[in-house]
Amino acid sequence: MICRVDDYAALCATAADTILHFLSERPRATIALPAGKTPAGVYDQLRQRLREHPVDLSHIHFVNLDEVVGLPPDHPMSFARILRECFLDRAELAGCSYRLLDGSAADLDAESERHEESISSHGGLDLAILGIGVNGHLAFNEPGTAFEARTHVVALTEASLRGLQLPAALRAQLPGTGITLGLANLLEARHILLLASGRAKAHAVRELLDGPVTERLPASILRHHSNWTTIADDAACVWIDSENRDT
Repeated sequence: MICRVDDYAALCATAADTILHFLSERPRATIALPAGKTPAGVYDQLRQRLREHPVDLSHIHFVNLDEVVGLPPDHPMSFARILRECFLDRAELAGCSYRLLDGSAADLDAESERHEESISSHGGLDLAILGIGVNGHLAFNEPGTAFEARTHVVALTEASLRGLQLPAALRAQLPGTGITLGLANLLEARHILLLASGRAKAHAVRELLDGPVTERLPASILRHHSNWTTIADDAACVWIDSENRDT
């Protein structure tokens, strides 16, 4: 299902309302969170709603989708630090628990296993909140990732590396890889909410809705999910077929 909205502000408001309803209805949910530009406004709106309509979060557990390998959790550009500062450690989220990937872990395979165990011990993913890359990636699952892939380390494409907007000196020190929940992990989530904003995402959104299901477009795996919603603004929808425009 696609919910088309006018602009980014409307996307943030609609997504925040959707997530707040989810938190209210499922007080023991485990939720996977993205970092990045698109969800930042959603988190602001959701925190505002939680101030106005408090929800008991004492049994809510959050995990992040991915992390840049080489960045420790306290690094100002790590996804873990960004999520803590803009959302998880704010007063409105008091009481929740979370587990965030450590991009500086000495054994990244063991770190992957720890992340999956955190999800499993809390009953599995109830909701995965996702963005979509310009090349159709989900989390750090780049084109060509096997649909069966679980939490793993992946070499990032040049487009994804540019999207991180890391300072050149820092980028030169990093291996150019990420650690991410795999497509199989995401497909196991009971509910999926995909966010798409901006004309740069329009091609990926069109291929997601109208193209083939293929590992060349990782997001296309969502077509195999029975409970998936996309919230997309007009700019991200400019190339989709009219039958997919409104639901």
